[in-house]
Amino acid sequence: MTGVVAQRSATGPTQAEARRRLLARLEESAGARNEARTMTLQAAAREWLEATAKLGRWQPTTLGTYRRAIESGLSPVAGLSLAEASANPRAIRTFIRDLALESKTRGRRMRTILRQTFAWAVDEGLISGTNPVASVAMPRTDPTTAKIVEAVDLAELLRVADLGPWYVSAGVRVMVGAGLRIGETLALRVGDVAFVDGGLVLSVAGSVIEPDGEPVTLRDGRAKSNSSLRRLYVGGVAAEALLALVSRAGSDPSALLFAGRGGVVKSPRNWRRAWRAVRSQSPVTEKVHPHQLRATYATLSIREGGWSAETTAGALGHAGTAVLFAHYFRQAPIRGLPSPSSAPSAPQAEITS
Repeated sequence: MTGVVAQRSATGPTQAEARRRLLARLEESAGARNEARTMTLQAAAREWLEATAKLGRWQPTTLGTYRRAIESGLSPVAGLSLAEASANPRAIRTFIRDLALESKTRGRRMRTILRQTFAWAVDEGLISGTNPVASVAMPRTDPTTAKIVEAVDLAELLRVADLGPWYVSAGVRVMVGAGLRIGETLALRVGDVAFVDGGLVLSVAGSVIEPDGEPVTLRDGRAKSNSSLRRLYVGGVAAEALLALVSRAGSDPSALLFAGRGGVVKSPRNWRRAWRAVRSQSPVTEKVHPHQLRATYATLSIREGGWSAETTAGALGHAGTAVLFAHYFRQAPIRGLPSPSSAPSAPQAEITS
């Protein structure tokens, strides 16, 4: 028993009709409760996601991320029936909080999935009462510990990257040296690289997406958001890699820098697979992923380059600094860099509009 009493009422032109409608509603509620006792929490989450997908409000990549989380991340509570999960909010809250302690991002994602799933179940009449996830708060985490490649380990990172195919070596350099997302990196074309006033400028104006079960899609002129459309002054290892890629691709401005066989766009999934095959060869790189390369770029731009938070957020393609400080900036000590003594000052303009 949940201790929640569900009230039902009905009206009609006559007392007999009102009674008939009330009985129909009670039968419908009883059927919904029976369905809630047999439907698993995982099945409910699947139905919620499919119902949401039909509204067309989310990008295919977002739907794919949520679908993977439902299929693999719900394991500890997936077998609970919807009714059991609703009646045992402590177990659901503990599951979300434990997951958040392992990964803040996965914890927040699962909280969103379950919060929306239970809200959907209430709307469908499958359960009654309050949403057991509505008030779940994420555990406090240390905001200074964004995962990055330590400054002293950058040379080892590049050495390991060179053990892989050319597109892995170049991709690591572009992501760690220019802060691009993996989809943005694989969408780069020859015409996106240019010399301006003696410096190398990179235009970021596209992305590659790969929704679950769908072919790779190249979106020209459509980055992740309006803020993601940007031009960057690039130097160091990223500039060297970009120049080599342009030389390899030829003079056609529309040619992809990371083209696969036959000039087709390279799959982000295949790039990640090739990177995983070589990163395990060093303890420094065995857990490094593209997101971590962007965090390294952001943190070192501020800590070593003296960039302002606003400039760094713009270079990452963010409209504000909130995401930068939440996921990309490490304030804690970094091996190979002196400890920060004060807030970074604003640098010379590194981004052009």
